[in-house]
Amino acid sequence: MIDQSLPAYRRLLTSPEFDAVFKDNHIRVSSPEFLVLAALTSFPASRLGMVIGKKNTNQANDRNKIKRAIRETFRKNFPHQPAVDVVIVSRKAVDPELPKILNAKLDEIWSKLSKKISTKVRDG
Repeated sequence: MIDQSLPAYRRLLTSPEFDAVFKDNHIRVSSPEFLVLAALTSFPASRLGMVIGKKNTNQANDRNKIKRAIRETFRKNFPHQPAVDVVIVSRKAVDPELPKILNAKLDEIWSKLSKKISTKVRDG
């Protein structure tokens, strides 16, 4: 069976790692559902951090659905990108009960982010 997880080395795990992205983000993508902040990094692989607040999504199972969708779409869309640290912040408009729409929105976000990363890397 193929491992479908997002390993620990591909995740932002500590507060200083999150703070570095919040402080030094040079790439931003926004939608009604999510805000994505990204910073180029020297790590060998892109890493993901998530902020899914209780204020925006009350139920724990809904927050977990959103996190699973984010991890899965990130894993599929960022296998060979230039290394970036990404923090994705959910907003109130996220609806975890519509997984196809949620995945489509996330795919769109990752596509926009990829284009901005390519432009940033190309322009220096």
